[in-house]
Amino acid sequence: MRPAIFKNFFRKRSRLIGGVFFIFVTAFLINGEVKSSFQQLGEVKGNKIKSGEINVYDLSAPASTANLVCELLNNKNYPGLYWVVSKDISETFEKESFVQSFKNGSIKICEIKEEAEYISNEWAKSTASITNNDGSGEEYIMVLKKEDQDWRFYGTSTN
Repeated sequence: MRPAIFKNFFRKRSRLIGGVFFIFVTAFLINGEVKSSFQQLGEVKGNKIKSGEINVYDLSAPASTANLVCELLNNKNYPGLYWVVSKDISETFEKESFVQSFKNGSIKICEIKEEAEYISNEWAKSTASITNNDGSGEEYIMVLKKEDQDWRFYGTSTN
């Protein structure tokens, strides 16, 4: 088995349309399997380009996605968390309101308690413990959904 090390190969395209540009990035593994794909919207004002950070996350398995969700929550990287959510979530919530709702929340620590298990080819679940700023906490079932080749964070439900 080849190690999961990224080649130094990125396909990048930019297209300028009325002051707005799009960047498409696809990262490949050594064996040619697509690891993750992201797109970033940028804006050109005068001669300055404003664009957010493009992150490449390991979404190849439910366990790696579940661990990543907790890592992003623990680091308060809510924009990064938005990149990991399912299309259903990203189409329902604007990025700014999604990020703001987590900033206004009280999550202090997220910890995986039970490794992810497959429910079907398209669905998986994991158990996570959430501790709030006031010390209270609860365990949640983290629901993960496979979209294209990536496992995405779909939501939670209480045990």
